[in-house]
Amino acid sequence: MSYEIYKTLHFLGIAMLMLSLGGFAGLALSGQGPTESSRKLMLSTHGTSLIIILVAGFGMHAKAGIGGFPLWLILKLLVWVVFGGLTVLFRKRPESAKALWWIMPVLVAFAGWLALAKPF
Repeated sequence: MSYEIYKTLHFLGIAMLMLSLGGFAGLALSGQGPTESSRKLMLSTHGTSLIIILVAGFGMHAKAGIGGFPLWLILKLLVWVVFGGLTVLFRKRPESAKALWWIMPVLVAFAGWLALAKPF
């Protein structure tokens, strides 16, 4: 696949991730827990998005010919791990939803900056 296809898939995964986490955040902010069917939908979207982001990200990495794991890529992977664990945080600590509502787009912007600037 071409670099552009991987990049498009990467963006699709990010959109799906924000959709699923926004659902969890909205329910936590409203004080309601998800129904069983909505929980399954959001969790499956969350998991699928993480896989798409990871596979497409490594596809772009390979197509760009970047060798090894530079620090900027390691930091992006750490952001990915944080996003992977947020569903647990929404469930165990719903009071954190308001702060996470603002932290999540900052993390996306940070990951984007890392990918564009490749500062390290």
